Amino acid sequence: RKESAVSLPVAPPRDGGDVYLTVDFDLQEIADAALDEAIRNTDASGGDLLLTEPRTGEILAAVSRRKGSRGLAAFVEPYEPGSILKPFFVANLLAGRHASLNDQVFAENGRWADPHGRIHTDVHPYGMLSLRDALRVSSNIGMVKLVPKLKPAEQYATLRDFGFGTPTGVEYPVESGGRLPRPARWSKMTAASLATGYEVSVTPVQMAMADGALANHGNLMEAHLLRETRGPDGGTRWKMEPRVVRRAVPASVTDALREVLITVVSDGSAKAAALSTFEVAGKTGTARRTGANGRYEAGQYNASFVSYFPARDPQLVIFVKLDRPQGDYYGGLTAAPVTRATLQAILAARSPSLDRRALLATRIATPSQPAPVQQAVQRRLRSSGGEGTYVFDSLPQRALQAAASKREPVPVPELAGLSLRDAVRRLHALGFQVRVQGAGTVEGTRPSAGAVQTRGGTVLVVGAES
Repeated sequence: RKESAVSLPVAPPRDGGDVYLTVDFDLQEIADAALDEAIRNTDASGGDLLLTEPRTGEILAAVSRRKGSRGLAAFVEPYEPGSILKPFFVANLLAGRHASLNDQVFAENGRWADPHGRIHTDVHPYGMLSLRDALRVSSNIGMVKLVPKLKPAEQYATLRDFGFGTPTGVEYPVESGGRLPRPARWSKMTAASLATGYEVSVTPVQMAMADGALANHGNLMEAHLLRETRGPDGGTRWKMEPRVVRRAVPASVTDALREVLITVVSDGSAKAAALSTFEVAGKTGTARRTGANGRYEAGQYNASFVSYFPARDPQLVIFVKLDRPQGDYYGGLTAAPVTRATLQAILAARSPSLDRRALLATRIATPSQPAPVQQAVQRRLRSSGGEGTYVFDSLPQRALQAAASKREPVPVPELAGLSLRDAVRRLHALGFQVRVQGAGTVEGTRPSAGAVQTRGGTVLVVGAES
């Protein structure tokens, strides 16, 4: 018997909607290149670099590098942060009025056994330190000696208020909440460990959000990768609205901390992150790595630096972590320079993510800064087309003077065909000041490629489009 044909209704295809992310293409490209170069220069096994907007919680760039991994480890792999957690401990002391930044503590000349017999050391020996200076030079002993001023519940609550120990809620398929043990599970040494960034594990995105709270007057923002969705007709279906999760500490505390964190960069452990044109506020961290067996790996560290820029009206939080850097492994020597290179490239880019007019109001005006440089920077920031001649004065004057005094000859690299941003980044990494003429890709340089130029000197980069 012949079967009769069955007719099924067919629904015509319909256009789907669009999802818009908070990620800025230019900033993502800059972060990607900066992290790749840092891993190459330090022979690190991997790393993470995040750029976030502290006032909205938007993630503007997110890069993770791990062998054999394609996901964003910055969201899913917690680690012990080390000294970059110290500002939150100091914030706790200040918020509870348990100490002031002028309080004095004896740092025992670099080595001290606490009442439980645990040995604490500092990288450099210090005597009497104010709390302000103990944070600036990152004294472990100074921090640990102040632990008795806090009750465990209070110390735990403040870290929790900054978002540690719980997922940020970022729109990603999976996220780790890290680890923050409740006081009932603490040992006699946990409080001291927390004060120096151990016995707690955090993800890079948690740390970026927490530092964003320091930059945002104490307000912890909800993290976001998703900006909006639009229907097939182009109409907005949903739009992200910045949301304050909670106030972690009073604004007066973050204002006081800002001044200390500026000195960490200008005169502390993170001088390699300093810009001569703008202030940066940040904190370095160098923490031992835990292996698969749960024990610390001998001679292996995570180096990190978290900062906000510009310090007095922050538009960006920059988080950098390098896994197992070889040679100089301290955060101030490995991760901090990545921040400077990243900011140099961002200042050279045309991304709308930075409010250039607001940036002008925060520039450093000091007698030691040449007026022509300030004028050139202003001309560049005011230009809308991005063309013309301008100067990137983003290397610290001390560094430029030191480099020039060494009279180290360096050949100018071949840059033809590169983007202006990448060319500027490469030249800055070699210690040159840079002037740019034109736009588009690089046509050539003056001096030309291969010519020997003294570090600290100026190289003119000529764009193909005049």
